[in-house]
This record gives sequence, structure tokens and C-alpha cells, in this order.
Amino acid sequence: MRGVNLGGWLVAEHWMTSASPAWNGVPANIVNLGEFKTMQYL
Repeated sequence: MRGVNLGGWLVAEHWMTSASPAWNGVPANIVNLGEFKTMQYL
């Protein structure tokens, strides 16, 4: 079986994409709540 991990493309979780500019300016307490809360904040 072969596959491809698309996690970094489809999911914006901080632990997967911490270098992304999407996280700039987002407080750590919001980042730690996950993608959904971060997008609500933005």
C-alpha cells in the first residue's frame, strides 16, 4: 500500500505548520486551542 500525507496542506494545526505566516500575531492561548479557534480569532 502506498499513500501520501496531505496533512500540512489540508490542516492548519500549529504543530504541523508552525512556520506558516497564518500564525503570526495569534496569541499562544488561542493557538493552543487548535485550528477552529484560531480561524475564529482571525
